[in-house]
Amino acid sequence: MGRPQLAADRRRTKRLGVRVSASEWRVIAARASRAGVRPTSFLRESALSSPERSPSTAVDVATVEERRELRRIGVNLNQVARHLNAGRDADVLAVLRELNEWIVDRVSRRR
Repeated sequence: MGRPQLAADRRRTKRLGVRVSASEWRVIAARASRAGVRPTSFLRESALSSPERSPSTAVDVATVEERRELRRIGVNLNQVARHLNAGRDADVLAVLRELNEWIVDRVSRRR
């Protein structure tokens, strides 16, 4: 006995071909692996679940968030440098712990 037939509107009869660079493929494959799905399923789910917006807008939003994160890291590194230059080594350890906690939190959110 075979699998029950899908309704006509649920059958995947159309094929979509997309070319990506080697570096883009590595990113897609890694994200799909973390999600526990194949790259094709990952791309399909990503495309169908994201809000409708132009690709350039999506890139701009990601870039803005990445810049915010980098700015936060830069602020923390400046605090470390300021404390080191002032000879306050004990304060540096506290700032580094805070930075480490922030990074661990950000990484755990992406999983």
